Amino acid sequence: MQRKLAREKTERFSPSRLEEEAQTLRDRCYLWALMRAVDLAAVYDQADSAFPALTSLDDRARDLWEPLVSLMALADGERGDRQTTFTDELTGLARDLCQVRDGAAYDSTVVQIVQALQRIVAEKRQAGLWQAQADVTLTPTELTALLKEKLRWEKLSTKGLAIRLNPLGLVSKSTREEETAIRAYHLSEQNLAELSERYAPSTIEGGEKK
Repeated sequence: MQRKLAREKTERFSPSRLEEEAQTLRDRCYLWALMRAVDLAAVYDQADSAFPALTSLDDRARDLWEPLVSLMALADGERGDRQTTFTDELTGLARDLCQVRDGAAYDSTVVQIVQALQRIVAEKRQAGLWQAQADVTLTPTELTALLKEKLRWEKLSTKGLAIRLNPLGLVSKSTREEETAIRAYHLSEQNLAELSERYAPSTIEGGEKK
């Protein structure tokens, strides 16, 4: 799918209007798969060796694509011309979409935020304000201001900060500071390194992906 241009006019998709046609297609697909359940299971069991083009995908992507490619492989086989047109097109689409997803993930806001947090923690360590193994603690207001500076974001509120950090497991906690209870984010190099590895491509010596 492609995002349409603002000037383009398209017909609005209406699930209710297309329900009858969609149900007919679902019924036909269901009957076709049901009648070939044994053959489908056999193809799927051999997916690792049968579809080497999918080995470049990560585990989650393969879990999603292998059942679909198995269906296409069986459909290709029923044509009787020894061609694998459907299978090849679908595996090519799978690789292309995963490359787009990986590229988007690397350039995503999440990666920018994690990298900015790592720089903030490193600078606080260099200033000698926290011991080597202690978490760097910053109030929502302090961290919001620092991220706005690092990312050059003109608008970022403490609420907006929470919306971005909470899904990453970074939540402000009640903290004692000089006999006063405050809320603060606890940032550690290890946790941020794990987030960076999770959301950004990792490289090993030689430039190859892990």
